[in-house]
Parts: sequence; C-alpha cells; structure tokens
Amino acid sequence: MRRALTDAQLASQLQLHNVEALRTIEMGEQIRSSSAFVARTSGSPASSFPKVMLVKHFFPRHLVIEARVSNVSIDSRTLGSVAFVVAESSDESAVASIVEVSIKTLPVDATGSAWCALTVAPQRLDTVVSLTCELRYKILNGDVATGVSLNFGDRHGFGANSTRTFVEELQVRLVS
Repeated sequence: MRRALTDAQLASQLQLHNVEALRTIEMGEQIRSSSAFVARTSGSPASSFPKVMLVKHFFPRHLVIEARVSNVSIDSRTLGSVAFVVAESSDESAVASIVEVSIKTLPVDATGSAWCALTVAPQRLDTVVSLTCELRYKILNGDVATGVSLNFGDRHGFGANSTRTFVEELQVRLVS
C-alpha cells in the first residue's frame, strides 16, 4: 500500500501543470521547453548518484527547471528528500529562485521529477547565464522490494543514523 501511494505521488509530480506549488505562481503562457539533456556533475559523483535528465521550461519572466531523477543505483537503496536547488548564478541580478519542489521518496527503479522555479529578467532569457545547481538527496535504509524503511520505532520512518545526505553539484546554462 505504501509503494502504491509513493507511485501515485511520483506520477502526479511528473507533469508541470500537476504540481500544486508551481500552479500558484503567476507565470503566464509557456513559451517553450528544451529537449531533455543529461545532467553532468562538476566532480566525481557518489556511487549512489541517480540518473538525472534536465528539462528547462521557459515563460515570459520565469524559468522552471525539471530534474527527472531515476533511481537506478547499483546499491538498490531508496532515495529521500530529493531536491534540485539553484545554488548560485553567474548573474545574480538576473535570476532568483522562488519555489523548489522535492521528491519525498524515490524507490529503486522509479523515476520522479523535482522542480525549481526561477524568476528571470526577461532580457536574460536568451543570453548565457550559468547556474550552479545541486541535486540534494538522502539514501534511506529500506526494504529493496517495497522501499519501506527498515528502522522501526521512529515515527518518521527512519532513524537518526539511517540516512546519508549527498549534495552533487551540476552546471546548467540558462539558454536552451
């Protein structure tokens, strides 16, 4: 039952227009979306680093970056609190993060979308602005088949020693 709820949550968050936090932003009509491209880490990724495809969705004064995260790690662990965060911009005055939507739980062999909405100066949408982004996630101890935590007694489903937090730095250019 828990896996079915997780799968339903992941499915609802795969489409831009279904994400509640993004619907509350007055972005106007969507101009275009980029093709999906593979995110590259700035350094050597952790062995648990998931597969990440990025799609940029352009609006008149906003950019929404979708990080499609696939948990295909070789160690068969469930990921939690998967967030795509813009850490800094080469032009701080042109870009500001306003909303981040994370993936609560990402079981093995599942794909979900984390989102980051940015306000962008309209004249900068077609110029090169480099963004330093991070994919932040935790590796949760859990049953490989169900994704259910194996730490009993903690009301949140995982104990203090059951997670390891990772931050992977990614580079993204603003233009498509």
